[in-house]
Amino acid sequence: MPLDDVTRQTKAFNIVFSPEAANLPVVYANAINVALGPNEFFITLGTVLPPIVKTAADLEGIDELVAQPLIRFAVSPQAMGQFIDVMRQQFDQMQQLVQAQSERTATSEVNKDE
Repeated sequence: MPLDDVTRQTKAFNIVFSPEAANLPVVYANAINVALGPNEFFITLGTVLPPIVKTAADLEGIDELVAQPLIRFAVSPQAMGQFIDVMRQQFDQMQQLVQAQSERTATSEVNKDE
């Protein structure tokens, strides 16, 4: 097969992560920023610590919280579409699990009262 014919074909590959991924450090992020580049999305994840508030007056003086950036990475539009699909599925699954747990807790509380 000529090289031109080979380069025009597309093939989907199943991508699997190496078991070594289990050794990656886990960091907690509660802040996200997404910026658009010409051909990619730049995603910055960070952590915001809660402010120390002892009185209502302390709270009044706080207008913004500063996130400590942890990582910035770039994602292609195609990978971003896949990322959004996977995150939506995972988010929906988590909500279902939380709802089921909440219902089990409510049922067990009612059964205790009886």
